[in-house]
Amino acid sequence: MVKINDKYEMDEILIYERSLPIYEVAVEDSKVQFAIPTHHAWGRAEYCLSAEPQTIQWIKELKEDDILWDVGANVGTYTLLAAKLTGAKCISFEPESGNYYLLNKNISLNKLGCKITAYNLAIAEHIGFTSLYLNWETPGASMNAVDKPINIYDSNDPDGRKEFEPAFRQGIAVTTIDDLVYNQHFSPPSFLKIDVDGVEPAILQGAMKLLASGKCRSCLIEVSKFEDDHLNMLNTMKKLGFTARDPKAVNVIFDFTGK
Repeated sequence: MVKINDKYEMDEILIYERSLPIYEVAVEDSKVQFAIPTHHAWGRAEYCLSAEPQTIQWIKELKEDDILWDVGANVGTYTLLAAKLTGAKCISFEPESGNYYLLNKNISLNKLGCKITAYNLAIAEHIGFTSLYLNWETPGASMNAVDKPINIYDSNDPDGRKEFEPAFRQGIAVTTIDDLVYNQHFSPPSFLKIDVDGVEPAILQGAMKLLASGKCRSCLIEVSKFEDDHLNMLNTMKKLGFTARDPKAVNVIFDFTGK
């Protein structure tokens, strides 16, 4: 048992607290630092430039006066890269408590508090409170699910959605993109990234007003090719005036053309 009133024991605690391992990634003429207290968090840092090269190229299209919304930010991999590479402002949403802590830690490590604001919120098609079912209790992990323990493990898996035994059930607040923009007066995104392990269609339903407005110039959305509601997103985005660059990609990039 640790006696926190014992100076020696307290010194040990402070040393441990300051020993959080940091992983540094060289990014062009800059660097990004990640706190890596777990193997999942290490993986986020180690593969941040190679896991999704298409996403990196899309991020580089941002300008300094753009605003990126990162829905399902996890520990902030792409939020950090966007702010570092382009100077754009970012708003990140991450409901899982461990990931949210690391997301803010990473923002602080990189001194990007003036560029990035993170919210401990789930985004969906409804407003209120619900449960987040965690596949892992390890910060940096993913494959969690909102409302019920069902998600898509692999966008290329023909079996699609699968139920899982949650490691933990966390209470969360949930809202919609349209509520944040039109009722809470958040600055609307010019770039919108949605990668949330299966509930992308629900998030899209809660963002119809914004997307129809033309304020958002480009969206990157993970699309499963074996789920009807995911495939329907391609038609929905087309009706809203967006054109898909490559409809067969896992992360589909949609550009607003008004057509």
